[in-house]
Amino acid sequence: MTKLSLLKYQFVFCMQIVFCSKLSRLEKRVDIMEQKMLNDAMAFRADIYDIFEKLDNVLKNSSLNYIENKPIVSSKCDASEIENVLLLVKKAVNEEKINTRKVINELRTEFHRKIERQMNQTKETDILFDKLSLVEEQINSTARETLQNEENIHDMRVTHNELNNDIQSLIKLEERNEDKAKDVDENIKRLNKRYAFLSARIDCNGKSWHSFEKSCYYVGNEVLLTWIQANEKCKLLNATLAEVETEEENAYLVELAAKMTPADQLYDVYIGGSDLKSEGEWIWEGSKRRIFDVFNNFKGNEPNGNRRENCLHLIRKYSWNWNDISCETKLSYICEKTLNY
Repeated sequence: MTKLSLLKYQFVFCMQIVFCSKLSRLEKRVDIMEQKMLNDAMAFRADIYDIFEKLDNVLKNSSLNYIENKPIVSSKCDASEIENVLLLVKKAVNEEKINTRKVINELRTEFHRKIERQMNQTKETDILFDKLSLVEEQINSTARETLQNEENIHDMRVTHNELNNDIQSLIKLEERNEDKAKDVDENIKRLNKRYAFLSARIDCNGKSWHSFEKSCYYVGNEVLLTWIQANEKCKLLNATLAEVETEEENAYLVELAAKMTPADQLYDVYIGGSDLKSEGEWIWEGSKRRIFDVFNNFKGNEPNGNRRENCLHLIRKYSWNWNDISCETKLSYICEKTLNY
């Protein structure tokens, strides 16, 4: 049983109780009224009987004189007046009866009207509850549809989550594939660099080039050149004048210069440092870095040539230390080609 049906039965039950209670009270009032009217009628009758009895006593106690067998009323009451009184009494009794019947009929009419009105209210209540039942059924139907929709939505959410998980898995798989592709690309790049490095090292192993760590070095000693000419010559070889970054590299270049240059050369070999652009600011020609920020092998008070000596060379007579010299001096030179690996 639904809550609405239970409410309907409770309401009808209460209405029946109220209706029966009102009907009982109305019946009691009618009974009381009828009893009161009956008592009034009985009292009225008693009064009438008392009047008649008193009239009879008056007539019996009256002094009657018969003259020639004809009664002569010596009482103060005239017979016609008594008869008139009796007629008035009867009329009053009849009027009282009529009024009593009228009141009883009005009470009955009012009683039936109230009963009919109560019945109509009951019918309206039944109609209202029928409508409420219809609304309840519609609500239940809507609730069932809503529940079904919620179940469908739940299924759709589950499906959506599954699809989202699949998409995330595909994205992760694609990312892994991309990472693998990147790794492959990186490997290819490393292999290409390695190939280039090996190719360069093969070139470095030739008669003209010499390898050390990640660079190849060429010692130009066939024709002596100025510093600027030597720099241009290295460029033609796809290299630059040598740039020294560590003590180990410096030691290798000293050894290479000692082995590859004639012993009678006084000033020996150019490398790639100068202060041509700004006096006192020594710069590596290839990287444009300041020499004193990287590595230097100047000894004593070198460099000390001021504007007369602006180019860097390895000088044999001073144990291959660094020295500044005029850039117009013609010397051997060392070119460097860096292997990018």
